[in-house]
Amino acid sequence: PEVGMLYGNARYWFSWSGRSEDTNRDYFPVMGIAPDSILLPPAFVIRLIAGNIAVPCTCSVIVRRDVVERVGGFDELPTMYDDQRFYARVALAEPVMVSDVCWDWYRQHPASTTAAAAGKGQVRAQHFIFLEWLKRECAEVGVQDEEVWIALRRQRWYYREPVWLASYPAATWFVRRLRKAMGRVEKMLPSFVRRHLWSRRDGQH
Repeated sequence: PEVGMLYGNARYWFSWSGRSEDTNRDYFPVMGIAPDSILLPPAFVIRLIAGNIAVPCTCSVIVRRDVVERVGGFDELPTMYDDQRFYARVALAEPVMVSDVCWDWYRQHPASTTAAAAGKGQVRAQHFIFLEWLKRECAEVGVQDEEVWIALRRQRWYYREPVWLASYPAATWFVRRLRKAMGRVEKMLPSFVRRHLWSRRDGQH
């Protein structure tokens, strides 16, 4: 009862198709969090922003009803990230517990929202929209933890792309490769230097 959300692992299920090429494609994602951990707010959100945890599948998540009623349920979105918006709302307000037990088989198919977005090259743009929403959400609920804002600044820098860039595939490829290289260099810097790079400037988030 002391946690607002509990979730487990999921088997990413490709072999349901019966095709020989899918026989050995099933896998379990690395959770990124020690099993049976309880993450106090906003620890789960920081990891979610940074992308160093497996995003819970909705069918492996249990949330207390009173928590859902208090923070609000899912946003009705025609695209991706409605699940992550909900998780972020809950995890900003309530502790989250993680189990490494498999609670569901997550069927993978090319008609899924995620697969369709990936096929159209829209995942990065959708992820940036999610980060912009999360920035506003954190401001509205009064998040003070600087680690949240540092993680948001870093990821928004990585995913932000001007609209015109989409018209130049070669430039898009170059910019993304450059940012990846800069990200690798940044990770080699001392932690206090990395923190300074993404610290708030002039009172702005």
